[in-house]
Amino acid sequence: MIIVRLAGGLGNQMFQYAAARQMAHRLQTTLKLDISYYDSQQLRSYSLSPFAIQETFAAAAELTQIRGKSKNKLVKLFFRVRQNFKLFYRWTILHESHVMPVNRRLWTETGDTYLDGYWQSEQYFQNIEPLIRREFTLKSTPDPYSQEIAAYIADTQAVSIHIRRGDYVSDAHTNRQHGTCGLEYYHACVAHISQKVERPSFFIFSDDPVWAKENLRLPHPVIVVSREDGRLQDATELWLMSLCQHHIIANSSFSWWGAWLNPDPQKQVYAPQKWYRNPHRDNADIIPETWIKI
Repeated sequence: MIIVRLAGGLGNQMFQYAAARQMAHRLQTTLKLDISYYDSQQLRSYSLSPFAIQETFAAAAELTQIRGKSKNKLVKLFFRVRQNFKLFYRWTILHESHVMPVNRRLWTETGDTYLDGYWQSEQYFQNIEPLIRREFTLKSTPDPYSQEIAAYIADTQAVSIHIRRGDYVSDAHTNRQHGTCGLEYYHACVAHISQKVERPSFFIFSDDPVWAKENLRLPHPVIVVSREDGRLQDATELWLMSLCQHHIIANSSFSWWGAWLNPDPQKQVYAPQKWYRNPHRDNADIIPETWIKI
């Protein structure tokens, strides 16, 4: 059995699911999702239900077997000894101590495994790409507003632009780690793609659509897809993003997936050269080789 701990927003959850799905597929075993992280979260929630994934949740009793639960120091010490020496303990726990480079143990472990990390590279699931694309399709028909936007995307040379702000701006710790892509990055990407795509139309996706409308001025048709009332579901926004022909992504796993799920091999994807603001964090394996770094 493979159990994966889900944490973070939709893009993070998709990376975590995809890496664990590859292990479960390789071993032909059951995959379960640990969503206990969201029990104490106000900002984020479990978000994979709209997709056609294998959605089986790990029970609390199973998680206690893996991680232990007691606050008693002696009991905790005994549990650690059992874990380390595999005394009546069958699980292998793979913690991702560093985001990069990729952890090759995801291709070699053979027993029951618990995954705890972000696993942000397509290398973790590249060998089952068709399966991942199939499972990350929407189970339900999108709402009329989204279908209208989808029809407009289909009639234009559509380029998605993702502007990620939210906690990247409001949370000091997150800002120190990630930072935000500045307007100069978006203008440089638009200038590049305007030389290659005739009459492009830009579809803006953002968790701060008001800021995007007021600050990103382009000499091309612009449609702000994200709604100010926040009623557009994240998974539906991702689907709309993936329908665009080309993509300008933020330093965000959300738009990473929006671009990746576009199956067109001729697509152009622009990504920030600097994924993290923190210079000590490695981003070497996040951006696929065919994407253009600006």
